[in-house]
Amino acid sequence: MIIKEAELSGLARRSRTIINESERRGFSFITPSKEPTVFLSHKHEDTDEVKYVATILRAHHCDTIYIDWKDPQMQHATNRETAEILREKIRGHKKFILVVTADSVKSPWCNWELGYGDAVKGEDVALFCLEQQDNDWRDHEYLQLYPTIELREYNRFYDTTPGFIVVSRINGQKHVESLTDWLHKQ
Repeated sequence: MIIKEAELSGLARRSRTIINESERRGFSFITPSKEPTVFLSHKHEDTDEVKYVATILRAHHCDTIYIDWKDPQMQHATNRETAEILREKIRGHKKFILVVTADSVKSPWCNWELGYGDAVKGEDVALFCLEQQDNDWRDHEYLQLYPTIELREYNRFYDTTPGFIVVSRINGQKHVESLTDWLHKQ
């Protein structure tokens, strides 16, 4: 099930309940480690959504997430050096996730990052799609190439935290694995 933007903050709040141990261990937005690491591609206007997605990733035992606006190396004005730094960061992290919103699919930088991530990461690329009111990102057919991170169906009365899955199509067949398994897969 694709996540509705209006539900994202609540899902992140529930996910926070299982990351207290992670908070005590510390949380790095920049430095890659032996644990699963993620380059989180996004449109800068989607700051709140990115924070919620990062919280959900942390709840799935991913404590190293690169977010460019948290990086002191990154300049506000974009240029060739920006692209070089982003290439290095994409290569340096195990997984690449694009937060898909109506704004991010229109962004030249997000599309460039996705293309580069696809070229160097292969199967380690996924989309965290947020359902928008206008759904205009669905017109970008190339997005269908990538696995999507989705909310699994769950019972709010019995399940204490929402579960997230990665859904991909392999030879026309739907393949589903837990987000935690996908993040930790070598």
